[in-house]
Amino acid sequence: MNALFGDYESIRRSGLFDPEYYLATYPDVADSNLDPLVHYLEEGAQQGRNPHPDFDSLFYLEQCRERGEEPQNPLIHYLRLGQARGFKTRREAATTAAGAARGRRTPEQAARSPILVAIESLGIEGLPGGGTRVSAGGWALANAPIAEITVSLDGDPLAIATYGLQRPDVARLYPERDGAAECGFLLVFDLPRAGGRTLEPLLLTVRTTGDEIGQQPLQVGIPPQ
Repeated sequence: MNALFGDYESIRRSGLFDPEYYLATYPDVADSNLDPLVHYLEEGAQQGRNPHPDFDSLFYLEQCRERGEEPQNPLIHYLRLGQARGFKTRREAATTAAGAARGRRTPEQAARSPILVAIESLGIEGLPGGGTRVSAGGWALANAPIAEITVSLDGDPLAIATYGLQRPDVARLYPERDGAAECGFLLVFDLPRAGGRTLEPLLLTVRTTGDEIGQQPLQVGIPPQ
């Protein structure tokens, strides 16, 4: 998680990740309700997806292969090594207009209101008597105001999150989103006893004032009691 957070911060500061472009270009990411930068770090880079209209991942990897290198994440490689070596992020004669067109949303995509959910911390604490306490923290954003964040088990609600914590880092990443500066959340709840198994049905649900729903599973391994 610390390594992921470090890469997250370095890419965010670089300005070479465009979340709006990424969501518009890859609608499946919007459908997943994941933070687009987290998706890029965990899956998108390995799949050859472009983080920005001015960063051609396949072209960049061509330059790396010519030098016998096969980076897993071309953007991180560029920030750490490639930029200093003079590597290009796109072909000089590349179609800038085509890149802009890829980043331009269709009316259907513009009408989307994806709920972005980033779970950044997940802690498990054993309690006296064999109980288990879970704490989870992160942030959530939607185009409509978020009304409630809950966690449930097998459809039964367990807790309601404290939402509205200060997140100036998220506000810098999403300056166009209302409420981005206060989008942090914290959940603390006790689980029913379930020694030695993983609670697959544990589900985080984000609901907006417009009744839009975003969900993300919380996979919590419970140690044997």
